[in-house]
Amino acid sequence: MTAAIPLATATRAGLMSPGDKALLQAAGRAPTPAALATLAQGAAGSQTQFGILEDLVTLAGASCVSTVQIPARAIVFCVSSRTVTAVAGAPSYGVGVSGDPTQFGGSLGAAAGSTNAGVVGPAPFYGATPVLVTATSGSFTGGAVRIAIHYALFGAPTA
Repeated sequence: MTAAIPLATATRAGLMSPGDKALLQAAGRAPTPAALATLAQGAAGSQTQFGILEDLVTLAGASCVSTVQIPARAIVFCVSSRTVTAVAGAPSYGVGVSGDPTQFGGSLGAAAGSTNAGVVGPAPFYGATPVLVTATSGSFTGGAVRIAIHYALFGAPTA
């Protein structure tokens, strides 16, 4: 049984769930800065956790897929974004998922330093899901956007 870790401590320590870390390593990718904090744990091992996964998406083509994914069985509250390197080839971009490319924001700023907190009503994802960064028109010819997936996970009792 894992002891509960205060959110501030987990965030400062850059903790990541073993499952998220294993998925990234299996895909041949190093874990990115992340935090996963256990906020509550039942006597039989059930858990409520909140986490953040970050990724830097290099822009090329009409749409780009994040290397980190929304974890399976997560509830997402926000996918925030920051334009790290000015977007080239498109006047703006959207952040979303397949089938809803602007779920977390549309017509977002192409200038370096532009940010968006793509808050949504709690959105459940039953399978691991990549985040898409999509050009609003044309195709990306350069730029980079950092995304952060803000989510909750709920663990069933282990005993």
